[in-house]
Amino acid sequence: MWFYRNQPLRNTHPVVLFDWHPSRHSEHPHEFLKTFSGTVITDGYQVYHKLAKECRNLKVSGCCIHARKPFAEFIKSVNQNTAKGY
Repeated sequence: MWFYRNQPLRNTHPVVLFDWHPSRHSEHPHEFLKTFSGTVITDGYQVYHKLAKECRNLKVSGCCIHARKPFAEFIKSVNQNTAKGY
């Protein structure tokens, strides 16, 4: 399943598209994104990095959840320690 979502314009809803294919081969997103120009936020799947090398107008950015998670865990631990009087 390939998942695409646009950056919505002001006061509009985003467009969300689920594009099912029986494989994870790179030709599926390559075909879909062939005329796209901009940044694609993805997980670590290497297909996207391959696409960025092939398509000059495509930039790949990593998923922000992986950067956010350690901070969220830190805040949670600080709150727990504060409640215990540390």
